[in-house]
Amino acid sequence: MLFRSSQGTRRKVALASVYAMDPEIWLLDEPTGALDWRSARETMELLRELNGAGKTIVLITHDMRLVAEHARRCVVMSGGSIVADDETRSVFAQSDLFGIRPPAVWRISEALNARPSALTTQDLCKVIGNQLVAESEIDVGRS
Repeated sequence: MLFRSSQGTRRKVALASVYAMDPEIWLLDEPTGALDWRSARETMELLRELNGAGKTIVLITHDMRLVAEHARRCVVMSGGSIVADDETRSVFAQSDLFGIRPPAVWRISEALNARPSALTTQDLCKVIGNQLVAESEIDVGRS
């Protein structure tokens, strides 16, 4: 009988196989695809630790939330050519030029006119908190 496993399990086995080889450069295409939330989080934490240990991590993904939360630098390709290569925040700020859609967190913070715009949910919570504090200080000043 042939052993059948889910795509997520096969992805984790492949990642473990590469981990055992201890490469200096990791090139991953859609690293969290087919993974449940917990496995995706664990995978990204592993990659963060590897990067902190000096490994180069290159992610290829369409998941802009993943890019926002984990990539310091973003390269956008279109038609086989590089159309943007900059810090993630700078690329998102010009996203309309590159045909990408930043994650909801970024778009919400843009709607709130936050500067700098939020890349993560934690950033957005700070933006909202700062705006609430600023508004309450204005209201107190009017009393």
